Amino acid sequence: MSYDRFSVFADSMGGYAQEAVTETIPTRFCTLSLRARDKIKFALADFALGYRLGEWSLPDRRRPLTLGVYAGTRYMYFGNKLSATAGVVHGKQFSANVTRASRGPIR
Repeated sequence: MSYDRFSVFADSMGGYAQEAVTETIPTRFCTLSLRARDKIKFALADFALGYRLGEWSLPDRRRPLTLGVYAGTRYMYFGNKLSATAGVVHGKQFSANVTRASRGPIR
């Protein structure tokens, strides 16, 4: 959106992905099992104000060349959750969960 030489814009996007794996590994002594699942979430949001410094017409161009300055901020969120289980089939199983999230504006 713009008015005269001033402009403002906002933009955002995000997503989600999940990947999982299940494996059994036969060995000489026993069969090992492994299960893992990773969930990833992210979001980005931008906001900026702009000011057009100048506008110049160039030969053989339908639109003029413009120069502007912008000041704004970006908010980001990245989240990751990993769950894993490993052990011997029909035996002792071990599991681990890791969750990590980062959020905030870029400085």
